[in-house]
Amino acid sequence: MGVGGTGFFAALAAQRGPPQGREQILWLWPSITSVVALIATLRLRVLYRHEPFQGLGLWQLSMADLLATTFFTGMNLTFWQWVSTEWFLTAGIATSLLAGMLFLTGTLIAARLNFKRSTLKWLFATGYVARTYGALSVGSLMVLLIVAAFFREPPFRFFYQVVFGEYRWGVWPAYVFRSGLICLPMGLAICYFLRRSTVVAVALPVRKTVA
Repeated sequence: MGVGGTGFFAALAAQRGPPQGREQILWLWPSITSVVALIATLRLRVLYRHEPFQGLGLWQLSMADLLATTFFTGMNLTFWQWVSTEWFLTAGIATSLLAGMLFLTGTLIAARLNFKRSTLKWLFATGYVARTYGALSVGSLMVLLIVAAFFREPPFRFFYQVVFGEYRWGVWPAYVFRSGLICLPMGLAICYFLRRSTVVAVALPVRKTVA
């Protein structure tokens, strides 16, 4: 919510300019989301200190993992080039590189979780990218609903207008929110079931045979 809301505000400010006149109250938006992001980061550090991450694998990647990351980034670049040549230079390249970094991070986490098969690691990394993108999109949408409340906008009508592209910002925020609402549960499901299957496989006892 904090990082996603701040990023979305920065994207809108880059496209439409900073808030001016009556819209200057919107400067509360990045101020609140930055504080929320800072608090969430500090709380996560405390939680990880109380319950550290325990993985059975190693923080290492194979050459196939690096090639898969390159392929994933290239696929994102191809997708942006196909969707919109207008937004390719301004948003497509940066978004694709960010998605590639998230895919690489997801692959590292999968290796640490002791995924043996490369295909499962890459599937987990894809779910990790979808989960992160969905969380950022849904978080920024939640911030928008809170900001809309200051302007006495009906929440359900505002939600419909923003998600389905009928608001004055244009079409691209609607695509971001719609895809985020789809990617978040999909990414959560992929990561959850793959991690659960790995934990179950590790927990199964090894049967000893007597010759």
